[in-house]
Amino acid sequence: MHESRLYENGKVSICVPTYNRPNLICELLDSILAQTYENFEIIITDNSDNLNTNEIIKNKYSDQRIRYFKNEMNLGMGGNTIKALGFIKGEFFTFTPDDDIWIDNNKIKKQVNFLKQNDGINIVYSNAKSIDYDGNQLDDFVSIYLNKEFDLLNADELLPGKATNYFLNILTPVIRTEPLILFFHESWFFESEEYFCYYIAAMEKQIGFLYDCTVALREAEHYRTAVENGKIVNWAKRKDIRIRQMFNIYNTLTTLHPQTKEKLETQTVQNFLAKHLIDQARGSRSIKLILTTIATCYLFFRKFSIIKALSIKNKKGKSFG
Repeated sequence: MHESRLYENGKVSICVPTYNRPNLICELLDSILAQTYENFEIIITDNSDNLNTNEIIKNKYSDQRIRYFKNEMNLGMGGNTIKALGFIKGEFFTFTPDDDIWIDNNKIKKQVNFLKQNDGINIVYSNAKSIDYDGNQLDDFVSIYLNKEFDLLNADELLPGKATNYFLNILTPVIRTEPLILFFHESWFFESEEYFCYYIAAMEKQIGFLYDCTVALREAEHYRTAVENGKIVNWAKRKDIRIRQMFNIYNTLTTLHPQTKEKLETQTVQNFLAKHLIDQARGSRSIKLILTTIATCYLFFRKFSIIKALSIKNKKGKSFG
């Protein structure tokens, strides 16, 4: 459980979990240190199985705003993120992996100003560009890019199955710490941001959105891991892990925070999640897993219809999340 604390007014805590990417993390750090808003801290938690990242940060950077922590063992993506969250001191925070780049030097300034001007808003997203491993720009994401400074959106844009026109990716926003850190912390016990996003969708009335592209997200091979029976496992090779994860996210969220049920226990949401889970099971080519997944959908999603779920068309192109 996250303990209550006093957060430093105006400070932005930037959480950067990393794993074996010393060169890419330097690109990210250089882009963050170029920010015009200077009241921030960078919290790096390192899952690497070597000292390369440790050495390059120690030798290249002397900025006191960088706080580096080397893990004694690989904690998985979720554990590494949770560790970083435990060091947050700022009134605001954000989360960024080690391979992306901030492309707007005024990113933090714009988003913090937005939150300060809108007391009732706790999170402000932004647009983003897509780049490859070498930093070359790729095709835009399928979400619509509009030429506006910023806007207020209904929080239910984040609901599963919502055909949103906005780029609501957790790697873009700045978040108000006090009201939301607990739920972001809870989310990473499931090795994923979905729990947090679904909570926002169900409980927040509005969210902020900045139309500027502030981040370049790298389409590299992300090291997505989970901890199972004390061992690090790769999601890509274990569809059953993803399926259990999503059931756990939905059921835990609606149990711990029953006020979310009004928005989450709908046929639209449940059929969309079921469609995703069944697609995962089909990808495993395991008849047993497919049948088990369908049966579990009937057990946990009271409004689930397999006919309606399978009729949902997958969104083509590059996703927003």
